[in-house]
Amino acid sequence: TALRDDTVGGDTDGTGPSAGVKGSWGAIQFRQGAAGTITHARIRFGGCIAIFCSPGSGGVLFTDANPVESATLSLADSIIEENYGSGINWRGGSLTVLRSTIRNNNGSGAYAQGAFLPTVTDSVFENNGSHALWVSTTVPNAVFGPSGNTFTNNSQAAILVRLSGGGTLDPVGNSGFSNAHGDGVELDGGVGLGQTLTFASRNAATFPFILADYTSPVEGTLNLQPGVVVKFDNKSSLQVVGVLNINGTAGEPV
Repeated sequence: TALRDDTVGGDTDGTGPSAGVKGSWGAIQFRQGAAGTITHARIRFGGCIAIFCSPGSGGVLFTDANPVESATLSLADSIIEENYGSGINWRGGSLTVLRSTIRNNNGSGAYAQGAFLPTVTDSVFENNGSHALWVSTTVPNAVFGPSGNTFTNNSQAAILVRLSGGGTLDPVGNSGFSNAHGDGVELDGGVGLGQTLTFASRNAATFPFILADYTSPVEGTLNLQPGVVVKFDNKSSLQVVGVLNINGTAGEPV
């Protein structure tokens, strides 16, 4: 936490009663080849690196996006809150988030990008300044299945996902409440040429898929499994150049 945060450790800087504010310190930064386990911790009031405060910062940060030599982080039973940028800004390494709360950060709750697929389970994302969870991965044929999470009052859709290498979006047991732009999974971009993307239906009844771009191009193949729910935001369209398979059934229409 910040030096001026008197709520823990007392009046460390000797200036009398004071409180930490977002951006009071930098970040816990992981470099290439590093590894970390964070359990039962509270990380707050960070997000400004040196003299720079930007949405690209975060309380927990890895930015050396190298698919060969990357960092690994396992976060469990912790709170990441009140940071200037995202709570977690993870670009290129392996990330696991379990039973944690990520809240009140200026940017996304957690942003993960690169040649790895994050695992996010049984966690709470609330009151973040952008998407609660933003994932952009180049993993080929990825299966992204965040499970058991709760997303509340974030300033964009609960989850934003781009699977550049195709694969399956298979969230299960997630709940969303009062997230701007939707309580569900928003597709970022479309389906690239030669790629196959599948929307699975295990969470569709209460946590649908959202298309918000003016045009979401389908240059490859998009499969919608039985029971999938897709909702279109204002003026958004699905532009099919490749193949669209809507595979509903009498009992489980799409």
